[in-house]
Amino acid sequence: MKGDPQYGRRYRSEIIKLYRPNDFQPGGENWITFAEFIKFYSSERYRDPHWLQYEQICHPCLVNYDFIGRLETLEEDTALLLKLTGLDERINIPKINQHTDPHEVLDYYSQVPPEYIIRIGEQYLNDFLMFGYEYLGSVKPLLNGTWPSNTANKTASANELID
Repeated sequence: MKGDPQYGRRYRSEIIKLYRPNDFQPGGENWITFAEFIKFYSSERYRDPHWLQYEQICHPCLVNYDFIGRLETLEEDTALLLKLTGLDERINIPKINQHTDPHEVLDYYSQVPPEYIIRIGEQYLNDFLMFGYEYLGSVKPLLNGTWPSNTANKTASANELID
């Protein structure tokens, strides 16, 4: 992580100590797998603010937002926001080309046992619903017929969640 070189190392060390204590190297990089990261963050424990659910950091019940941008349309949303605020003539945003390929998402999540995919999906269910995303979206094929019974047919609008 750019800001604090110890930030990522601290969390990786904690994860290694928990799941592979024999591989822990004091002062080492202690690299982790994506599956270990998901397993760690799908458990009920303190969650670093970087990975908190949006409902917990944006307080949709307390703040009346009049603009919500989406990562998928970041370039268009940024242009619209700048125009709405009258800053479009003063600020130039560089072209945004990065996006995660759906096959890459499946490749990463294919390394994660279905129980952890479901667990983290349940923890972020309200985020899926608030922003209109399909619950578990493109990773559904990896669940091998395993499906959380209490969320299988869950649909709601953002208004239903905050009313």
